[in-house]
Amino acid sequence: MRVSLVETSRAVSIPVGLEISNDESPAGLAWRTQRTVVLDDPTQDTRFPTANRVFLDSEIRRVCLMPLTAAERRLGAVAFGRKEEVGYTDSELELLQKATSGVALAVDKGFDTANFVAECRHMQVTPHVAQNDKRRGGSALDERTTRHESYRISQRKRKRIEECFGWLKTIALLRKVRHRGLYKVDWVFTFACAAYNLGRLRNLSVQPV
Repeated sequence: MRVSLVETSRAVSIPVGLEISNDESPAGLAWRTQRTVVLDDPTQDTRFPTANRVFLDSEIRRVCLMPLTAAERRLGAVAFGRKEEVGYTDSELELLQKATSGVALAVDKGFDTANFVAECRHMQVTPHVAQNDKRRGGSALDERTTRHESYRISQRKRKRIEECFGWLKTIALLRKVRHRGLYKVDWVFTFACAAYNLGRLRNLSVQPV
């Protein structure tokens, strides 16, 4: 588990980039079990001596670690530390849990239905659905979602997914494959995707004037 320092209002001595094995890290435990890990007193905890020593060197007395998980894979864990010798309350843990479990789902306007939006919210998933204002009754999405800047950014960025497939169909000539057999088609598709990524890397590496 690699330590990355996001933000702190007080000076700490935690070395950024420090790597601790998953078995010796409380973040590794949160990542494996997908459950919240709370260290009420690093001085008394014997499970993670290396991580506890890092916490104590920065005078951190309470640590709360929560799994950070995306839809496709487990990313790692995020840790919240405090220097005061005050334990985390249930309300604080609930707030931190909400901060690390936010998930949004971006889909096209065909999914702009009341049932789909309600089910997303029931699953605590933010429905970034493209609004279909022409449907009977109007869009099922209200300002609880659309008023946020994240929704507007999502709607601008979602078309980038289609750009890749459009390029593969037109430039890479994959609209109608000219090969037969899974092996050959897989090779051609992989080669075309690699070429697309090389083009993107070139564009991303260009420095603006």
